[in-house]
Amino acid sequence: MNNNIIMELLQSAVTSNNFGLRKKFPWSVRHNADVDAKIDSRNIRPNEVQFLVDHLGSRLSITEDTFIGRIENPCLWSRYVLHYEEMKANSTASEVTEHIVLHATSISAAYEIADNNFDWRLVKRYRFGRGVSFAKDVDYAATQATRKGAYIIAGILVAASKVGNFGTQIPPGTFDTTTNRAKSVYVKYYDNDFYPYYIAY
Repeated sequence: MNNNIIMELLQSAVTSNNFGLRKKFPWSVRHNADVDAKIDSRNIRPNEVQFLVDHLGSRLSITEDTFIGRIENPCLWSRYVLHYEEMKANSTASEVTEHIVLHATSISAAYEIADNNFDWRLVKRYRFGRGVSFAKDVDYAATQATRKGAYIIAGILVAASKVGNFGTQIPPGTFDTTTNRAKSVYVKYYDNDFYPYYIAY
């Protein structure tokens, strides 16, 4: 892919509030040429804060010391949207859906994720498959957090899932995701399967 195409994709990513959680909470306005990643903590809307409170519950006590940042990373976003289109084209499932999930980690790791995305290669703890784990349940996510940790609110792309276990290296056949039996934990295995929307701590 040549540099002109890459730049076009990045510039499109800056303004394309037409997919996923960005449809509900658009990015801050910026010039098309500004394709740098940033974490916007100044322009968080009240309904965004309420959305995070609804997802994080008692784990996110809103005080003047609470940090909430919207992750605006055109490079990661363009890859995520492109991967969504590829999954739709290749999937034998009826549809590809975005699930909003939580990932608990250290504050330093959260900023690394904001810059470079999640990396399944770095996973050391796993239970339902050897990929990156995400939770629907904030209490489960909290068990994976450090004492002074952060939460990433992320989107993941799911077409076909099945229950995984400790020994699952990758999902079998045409499955792209593994879960626990309650489908409150999701495990993703491939690059660009996910996008980190917010960081909170």
